[in-house]
Amino acid sequence: MTPYSFPDLIAFIINLTYGIFVYKKDSNALLNRVFGMLMMSICLWQFGEFFLINSETAEKAIFWNRFLYIGLIPVPTLTFILAIVSAKPRFLFNTARLLFICLPAAFLLLLVPTNLFVAGVQEEYWGFGKIAGPYYRYFSVYFSFFILLTLATLYYSSKTAQTAMEKIQGKYLFVAVALPGIIGVIIGVYGIIDAVRKSVKARKSNKI
Repeated sequence: MTPYSFPDLIAFIINLTYGIFVYKKDSNALLNRVFGMLMMSICLWQFGEFFLINSETAEKAIFWNRFLYIGLIPVPTLTFILAIVSAKPRFLFNTARLLFICLPAAFLLLLVPTNLFVAGVQEEYWGFGKIAGPYYRYFSVYFSFFILLTLATLYYSSKTAQTAMEKIQGKYLFVAVALPGIIGVIIGVYGIIDAVRKSVKARKSNKI
């Protein structure tokens, strides 16, 4: 087992324990159920990343690279739903709207097994990294959009909160999402720019 996978293993254990603890504390509360689902999704992502980093062959690496996105793709959607649920009843929330919110994630999940999403893997100093497929850029757009939407929702929620407890809850959630979310958005934007740059470079090479 490579030392590069230790952070994922530790994070997996912490998030799994925390997710189960919050869910068990009040399993009937919608907020707790959504939070539990979010933690399980993050755990699935970290589980896949742990095995990706420890993969010894390209075949295993591409399997785990695609597998981890089954957990990662729902994270922005579940984070946004968590923000809406925590702000209820200030935001209208119903089944039709929930299905609409989940559509982008469902579309991307259908692409995960194909080369359109992850085309392959390449060797890195820590193991194998992905070779992004032509539709991977849409994941970057989706991730950035939903994280920014979540932050806007949490900010509005904390400003319009009716009680001190709601204001504190909104601020804590905003801080919890802001740091990793903004880092993710920056990485996502960089990924989009890099994909466009490579696409332009490839077209120029083909012309030559």
